Amino acid sequence: MYTGGQLVKVRSASRVYRRFYWLDEEKGELRWEPSKKDSDKARVRLSDIHEVRSGKNSEVFLSVDAAEHFPNECAFSIVYGEEYITLDLVASTTEEANIWCTGLRHLISGLATSASPGDTAREAREKWLSDMFSAADVNSDGFMDENESIQLIKSLSDGVRDNVIKTKLREYLKSIKTGPETDQPVGLTQPHFIELFKDVATRAEVYFILVRYASHEDAMSVDDLRSFLEIEQGINASPEMCLTIVAECEPSAQLREKRMLGIDGFTRYLTCDKCALFNPKKRTPTQDMNRPFSHYFISASHNTYLIQDQLSGRTSLSCFQTVLEKGCRCVSFDVWSFVDNNNEKNLMVHHPRNNRQQAVLGIIHEHAFSSSDFPLILVIRVRATESGQLYLAEQLHEYLGDSLCTAEQINTTVANLTPEKLKNKILLELSGRSQDDLNLSHRDQLANSFINYITYSFAHRLTNAMQVRETPLIPRLAKMCFFKTNIVTGIPQKKTELELSVMPETVASRVATNNAEALVEAGSTQIIRVEPNDSRVDCSNYNPLDVWNMGVQMAALHFQGQYKI
Repeated sequence: MYTGGQLVKVRSASRVYRRFYWLDEEKGELRWEPSKKDSDKARVRLSDIHEVRSGKNSEVFLSVDAAEHFPNECAFSIVYGEEYITLDLVASTTEEANIWCTGLRHLISGLATSASPGDTAREAREKWLSDMFSAADVNSDGFMDENESIQLIKSLSDGVRDNVIKTKLREYLKSIKTGPETDQPVGLTQPHFIELFKDVATRAEVYFILVRYASHEDAMSVDDLRSFLEIEQGINASPEMCLTIVAECEPSAQLREKRMLGIDGFTRYLTCDKCALFNPKKRTPTQDMNRPFSHYFISASHNTYLIQDQLSGRTSLSCFQTVLEKGCRCVSFDVWSFVDNNNEKNLMVHHPRNNRQQAVLGIIHEHAFSSSDFPLILVIRVRATESGQLYLAEQLHEYLGDSLCTAEQINTTVANLTPEKLKNKILLELSGRSQDDLNLSHRDQLANSFINYITYSFAHRLTNAMQVRETPLIPRLAKMCFFKTNIVTGIPQKKTELELSVMPETVASRVATNNAEALVEAGSTQIIRVEPNDSRVDCSNYNPLDVWNMGVQMAALHFQGQYKI
């Protein structure tokens, strides 16, 4: 509103003007670009505005034929002055009209209540946040570090994601420059914490609804809440019901005493189970989860470490956290041997940039079951030397520990291996060089390395061309596998429950077209995973419905590709 926007001014059937309107904060006026003869009249003081009406509810709109060409949802009128003159306007979209109406009503309400005594809703909110900060400041040093700030914000405002809080928090810490450079403790002060909380926890769409119905600044009375429930929610609400909502949802003691609902309490009410369109009882699966794995569709991610496309896209550890929080039950990455400048052996997850494998395992261990208790399938394509594979086995045991489940640990029949019985377990699917690759000549392997330039860094691949000729999985790693991988180029042959067939999308498409019944039959007794072609360097996706319809359980997708198909 302060930056302005184009609105249509309607005065009569033949007098319709498009003007640029904006708010002059210093003078407290609504202004617009005038014609030459009306330069002094192109303004309305906010203090002179009596009412803001939504829709075609003025005399001009009701009497002008031209108004029929404008949607009712985009029209609004401003009533101002001693003679109650109307300024009739039309926005380009419904959202823009709502912003103007809500913002003007809020400003008018603020002017009307600015002189009233007592604490405002804004002051009550800051008092509540100040009390929460003091209670959480165990050291009483007036500072909270990154982890303390994140945990406190999450406890006070449900639904705000960790990555959003972390991003904003780092921006704040960088802007206030706390730390060794200024001889201050690293962390947020109380005012900075309050500012950060308002930034990440205040939802614009909820705030617009609040001020639209609030008769007081930034807070709803019981009558306001009742009007909202009856008009917006279609609920026949009683005063007692509204008081109960205030008592249960409003976190500020001052606002509860005044029987008012602020922005945080209103947000809590709208996001609680009572207002959810989704049935809370369906949060836990109601289906029978005691059947074999091949009876279920499994959400799978391909090249999980990528943020964007495969050629220029960046890599990030946060990708693993994101897909796991979205409920993905299968993540994949490559592991390569690496020697750093100190001649210390490490394992890297890379493309074409590197992330330390230890950090990846730490993220997976922390977030593996954040959204689902059902088993997580970890697909690791091992490209490491024998010594690197030994180190990988040690790291898997160190970071994943008791969560790991191998086929040798199961003292039961294969038919009893079900998602329900393997809750909170991580199942490994490890694969080394295929036997076909091992039989290739050195020249052919170098050629393959050059072809792989399409999807990987040419310089990195060139330096690792000799490394491609590696051995298969060592016995220690092979024993840790839960699933055995078979790369197929045709109809998967009948396998056991623990043998998993993997095929690229082109093979799956050909088999589905030529022999769909055989593919459906194969999927009834084994898990089949379809992966995107390497030619999809932009991380686009094939249509998973095509393979799901053929009974394929795992359609591995590029989650980072914004679901482009």
